[in-house]
Amino acid sequence: MKRFKRYKDYGFFDQDIRLSKLSQLGDPLEKLNAGVDFEMYRSLLDIHDSRTVWLFQDQGILRKAEKPVDTSNLTCDVWIDSLHYYNITLDGADGVVYPDRTPQADYWQLRKVYSPVQIIETEIPVNSGQQNLTFTMCNQYDFTNLNTLNGTWKLYKNHQIVQRGKIATYCAPHDTVSFSLPVEIPENPDKTIWFIQFEYKDKNGISVYDHSVELISPSGYDAFKSLICNNSNGKIRNVKNDENTIVIDASDFKYHIEKNKFQIKLMASGNKNPLLNSEVYARTGRCPKIADVTVRDKFTPETGDYFWDPWLLNPRMITSFSRDNEKDGYQINAKETFLRGENFPGQNLNGEFQYSIKNTGALNIAYNLVPDNASGASLEAGISLILPAEICNFYWVGNGPYASYPDKKHLNDFGIHQIHKNDINFNGNRTNVKIAVLTDKTGNGIAILGNTGNTSVELKNNQIVVSHECSFIGCRKQKEYA
Repeated sequence: MKRFKRYKDYGFFDQDIRLSKLSQLGDPLEKLNAGVDFEMYRSLLDIHDSRTVWLFQDQGILRKAEKPVDTSNLTCDVWIDSLHYYNITLDGADGVVYPDRTPQADYWQLRKVYSPVQIIETEIPVNSGQQNLTFTMCNQYDFTNLNTLNGTWKLYKNHQIVQRGKIATYCAPHDTVSFSLPVEIPENPDKTIWFIQFEYKDKNGISVYDHSVELISPSGYDAFKSLICNNSNGKIRNVKNDENTIVIDASDFKYHIEKNKFQIKLMASGNKNPLLNSEVYARTGRCPKIADVTVRDKFTPETGDYFWDPWLLNPRMITSFSRDNEKDGYQINAKETFLRGENFPGQNLNGEFQYSIKNTGALNIAYNLVPDNASGASLEAGISLILPAEICNFYWVGNGPYASYPDKKHLNDFGIHQIHKNDINFNGNRTNVKIAVLTDKTGNGIAILGNTGNTSVELKNNQIVVSHECSFIGCRKQKEYA
């Protein structure tokens, strides 16, 4: 089975459910703009007695290009390498697997949503000591009791399994029941990552369902993050500030900041390559998808005033700049203006940024972006950094391993995940991220420690664009469903 080096998600606005599958439920575009949760349609399709897969396999013909091409360019085709590709039209791209049956993320989404077993909880609070954790289970079978399946559970402390057991729960078809598991959590659970992983297999040993539940201590992840930050022995020794640059020198690190475009370069002691060398970009979208371009060309063919492109905007004007010495670091305040582009003169974003560099080497960024005389849509919004080409691995504590969004998260479970930048499932947002780490092949890199939220990664010119996402079009940030 071939592994594609690059692929395109044909889903509409990153939703895995196709428009054609929802036609009987009304206008999907109107529902999207109204912030409707597409994953709830599974229950609606049950009511309408229409739980069917529209098309299992993409329709495509294997072809060879006359000369090598840049596979990062937007196209309807799926490229195996720079010469070979599957020729696919939009009408033939409705499947959940590629033409050679390589699974798309849609395939795993379909498996998860249609699974006969559903455990409702995604997180449970815990304390240290012996305790019983209660979970809610739904049976989506029409005639089969869930006690015919073989269920197992594992309690994880970071990557280590510290407790395990079997589950045999009586749950009649279309019924919902509760069950409890006895677990023992040691002292100071906030200094490690805890979660329970479930798996159910049928009588043939085939896995039909897997799910993880996050276990949260009273203090959350603050202690764990503090362990990471306090691992540095850094102490700011010298600050050089001239008209164009600021250089912050410490024992373990050195920051070099260019004032005119606010480019940040971070060097760690003992490394010849920078860990970071990027401007702080305002993010107003994403790498366009086929569906994005199709909608733009259909509804705004003359002006193209739909999504913002370019979607990474560097600051064109820094209207004010100030600095403050802090007890444990150095703080910089800036007001920046980001222009939409020459096709839309006078449209921009105004941003207020606060950069705090701590003695530990941590860079804290607080920002506020406000559109000014702007039209069109920001498909996604936040700030972005472009990492050096040597950075190739992405690790995170949160929901994964696939891309997920505030209203598209049923597929992904909490855990400790890792993916390489050349993986076909690399691009996209990850939700419920507590900690993210991006490194080169030797383990040198940066860690992103923030409040639980969205961290997006994508490949652009063989460099990882890592972003903090604060908004998505058509998605409500807080939406819970059974």
